[in-house]
Order: sequence, then C-alpha cells, then structure tokens
Amino acid sequence: MDGVRSDSVKQRLGSLEATMEQIRAVLVNQQTRPRHRRGSPQTEDDDSDRSTVSRGSRPHMERGGVSHTHRYQGNRRKLEIPIFKGDDAFGWLVRIERYFRLNGVRVHEKLDAAVIALEEKALHWFQWWEEQTPSRAWDEFKIA
Repeated sequence: MDGVRSDSVKQRLGSLEATMEQIRAVLVNQQTRPRHRRGSPQTEDDDSDRSTVSRGSRPHMERGGVSHTHRYQGNRRKLEIPIFKGDDAFGWLVRIERYFRLNGVRVHEKLDAAVIALEEKALHWFQWWEEQTPSRAWDEFKIA
C-alpha cells in the first residue's frame, strides 16, 4: 500500500517538476524577447561572455530542447533567474533583486517571477504560505 502511494507521489512530483520547467521556459522566453520598434533590425549578441548570475542556476529549455538563457544586453552577459531550494534565503534575495533590476521586472510581477525560481522545500513552503496569506505581494514574501 505504501509502495503504491509512494509511486503515485513520485509520479505527481515528476509531473509538477515538468510543469515548472515549462513555466520557466515561458517566463524566460517572455523576458528575452527583444524590445525593438517595428522596422528596426534585430541583432543577436555574441557569446563572448558566458558568465551567469548564480552557480545554482541552470539553462532553461525552450520548445525543441534548445537551451535558452536571458541576456543582459548592456554588458553582453547571459543572466539566468537564480534558483532557490531553501538554503541561504538572504543571498538568494540579493541575487534575485539584482536580476529583477537588470531585467526591468515590475514590482507587481516580482512574486510571480520569483515563484518560477523556487524548487524543492522552498516551493513546498511557498504553496503553504500562499494558502495562509490572503494578500500576497513581493514585500510580504521577502519578510516571510
């Protein structure tokens, strides 16, 4: 009986992780779309600087399995949303605030964007917090 329940939980968790990867890919895709005016040429940056925001981050996959990372065009630096698994919350907040600033994420979008970066126990905690908190905003999330 416990084996069946365990298999069911593992299957549901696998499905949830796959869904999270799809959501991450959509978010990164939306954030990386060039903001050019009509008629202006769209150019691709070179890959000369391959540094990333956080060592715990990993490339996101788009449709067709192509690795895709957000580019900060001012410094030609690829940026990835920092992943948070539940350890070093202060360090993660510093990195994600920097990520938000460099990518022009609006205040009302920050909480939704941050959820995409949560994994493991951090994601479980967020689900609990979301149920317990009637009015959710980025500032409340940061102090919770």
